[in-house]
Amino acid sequence: MTNDIAIQPNGTDTNFGINTIGIVRAPRGDGKEAIVLVSPYNSQSVQSNELLSLALGFSVFSLLSRAAWLSKDVVWLSADSQFGEYAAVSAWLNQYHNPVFLSQSVILHTKMYGANHINDGNSEKTEVTAFKRAGTMAAALIFKVGETRRYGDRDSVMMYAEASNGQMPNLDLLNVVHYLAVHRQGFRVSIAAFSSLLSSAWLRVIAELLHTLGSVLRKINPDWKLDIAVPDYVEGTANLANSIFSQALGVPTGSHGAFRDYQADTVSLEFSPTFHVRNEDAKSLFQLCCLRLIEGVVRSVNNLLEKFHQSFFLYFLTAPSKFISVGVYMIPFALLLAPLPIVAAALADGSKSMEKTVHKLIEHSKADDITDIPQSKGGSCKWLQAAKVLFVIQLWAVLVSLLPCYITRIPDATPMQSALVWVVLSIDRPVCLVWFTILSWC
Repeated sequence: MTNDIAIQPNGTDTNFGINTIGIVRAPRGDGKEAIVLVSPYNSQSVQSNELLSLALGFSVFSLLSRAAWLSKDVVWLSADSQFGEYAAVSAWLNQYHNPVFLSQSVILHTKMYGANHINDGNSEKTEVTAFKRAGTMAAALIFKVGETRRYGDRDSVMMYAEASNGQMPNLDLLNVVHYLAVHRQGFRVSIAAFSSLLSSAWLRVIAELLHTLGSVLRKINPDWKLDIAVPDYVEGTANLANSIFSQALGVPTGSHGAFRDYQADTVSLEFSPTFHVRNEDAKSLFQLCCLRLIEGVVRSVNNLLEKFHQSFFLYFLTAPSKFISVGVYMIPFALLLAPLPIVAAALADGSKSMEKTVHKLIEHSKADDITDIPQSKGGSCKWLQAAKVLFVIQLWAVLVSLLPCYITRIPDATPMQSALVWVVLSIDRPVCLVWFTILSWC
């Protein structure tokens, strides 16, 4: 096992953490691709569930080190998450993809063990060895053991997939995890949902109405599978709302977002046992199921000849195995946006000039003389002004959409700080647009 020292800054130069990295070289591979496994833990205050996560990681790593079927390198990262899981993984990925070539060895003041120590009487110094790397990341899997569930008849797995700026991993990776977890190991797989919608009374009433309508339509034509159960309606709506909110917010829901910044498909798994983690009798069976699931995902990715690309990258999750693709939700979204420029141009033509024209038509209709009706002046000019305002609005919208690309390049900025900067800059633009619109009409 190879141990590499990694520095984990958290916006300052005084916060440090150490990641432990182990690499298994594939006996049947050429070293060009790798699979990454991540086990986060807090080195300053290790909990019992975090110890179990490290045990799972070490067991999988020990098993894969003896596997003769590996065709991709396997990297196990024990991420020191005392300053945040995202910061620990992001710092390691930054060092992994941006190598620093040094003419001589670098000496850092540290108190970590496992390297060559040089005592100078006051502090310990550790010589930084070469940073170990594997091939291009084909996929990554982040797993940890969460809190004990106090309800349910079986262990569960929570999947997190939303990354920075609404990016999602390839849907095939989620399908592989869901299939292996449910049909092979018997886990209950779930995704994040809005708890307020799950307990909403009005949403349940709407679901009951839709269920009744679907039952009637099913009797008319049995091929119409519309009689979905009421709990499925409620849970699907809560999951969909959370998926839309997480992608629109642009803040990653875990350390998997750091991998998506480097175009590596990643999903985070949080195992939730139905027993206390100190129960030794039930812990062995739980560990065995988790290890089989992780090994199955590694085997599935290992058998691929290329990265995931056949399935969707733009989608909303309504359930762990159900989604709404971009080809479905973009149609109503486009239909909602298409009338806006037309309505704005019609309103800009001037309702007052139209009323004056109608009154004059009524007055001159008695004399059957409509040739002397004066034409409203400035109608076309107002339409051009409205088109100008719409053009500026669209231009501002493009600039706002491009802001995240440049905000992410701000040095030493956390994801939350980048999101706040984007919100502030996005709010300033509507204010400027209002002033521009007022000045254009004056």
